[in-house]
Amino acid sequence: MNPNGVLMYVRDAWAILGPLVGVLIGGYITTRTQRKQWIRDNKRTEYRELLTTIADAGGKFVVFYGTYPIVANPSEQFAIGETARTSVDVIYNRLFIAKEIEELEIQRRWENAISALRKNHDVNWFGKSLDGIMADIRGKALREFS
Repeated sequence: MNPNGVLMYVRDAWAILGPLVGVLIGGYITTRTQRKQWIRDNKRTEYRELLTTIADAGGKFVVFYGTYPIVANPSEQFAIGETARTSVDVIYNRLFIAKEIEELEIQRRWENAISALRKNHDVNWFGKSLDGIMADIRGKALREFS
């Protein structure tokens, strides 16, 4: 086979394969970009849910444990227990920001804040703890999405 024949064969093959290769590369890039965006969207949602849950639960804890002695009927006691369980579940079941939550030690800090409020009824200390937790979560989110 002469060199011109080989070049014609390569040129003809490229005419057929070139567009296919372009489509495959384009599809790969598009899929990769969409996956990254999907992960970012899920992380944003999880950060928002986490912040909302902690803020909501924190407010309920302040109202419930802020006075001493605590006078609550069984349904109120059950409700505050459910609030604690739900807040811990939301912290624990984050999938896309699990590493960030672990780095910030959110689970440990949240449980310690709740325990201290139950024990000491110090609303100011709890508020400062809550502010610190929320600020750290917000800071992590803002660094990631800025």
